[in-house]
Amino acid sequence: LTLGEPIAALGDRVRSLLAKYGNAQNLLLFGHGAWLRALLSLVREGSLRGMNKLTIEHNALTVLEVPAHARQGIREQQ
Repeated sequence: LTLGEPIAALGDRVRSLLAKYGNAQNLLLFGHGAWLRALLSLVREGSLRGMNKLTIEHNALTVLEVPAHARQGIREQQ
């Protein structure tokens, strides 16, 4: 029984968003915990390996600054 999407597809969706909007000054994103943990893990570690070590509380506000070198590294992985 398969629930949800494969982790690689999740990573592709998050990388796609970062590639498309990576130069934006501000973004307001709404999503579920897995998606937001994937985003945080990609920005902080450059991969999805750490996403399940992160916790995001219900109804939490997360502010994330993405340095230029992180945006570039994420684009190169695509």
